[in-house]
Amino acid sequence: MEGAGERWKAARALTWWGAMMPHLKDPPDLEKFSGYEPDKQEKVRRWLAAWDRVDAGLRRNRKGL
Repeated sequence: MEGAGERWKAARALTWWGAMMPHLKDPPDLEKFSGYEPDKQEKVRRWLAAWDRVDAGLRRNRKGL
């Protein structure tokens, strides 16, 4: 079912760029128009993973001093 949803989003994006964009004075965001909702849990997971890498780098640097 994910593929069908992605195809629908792509079709909405094509509609946005091809037909509506030239005619609107104050267009909404493409994400809002196409129905895209970011996964907040995935964003938090990526953020925590990045900070884990920073912490690991700092720990390695302290051992080298």
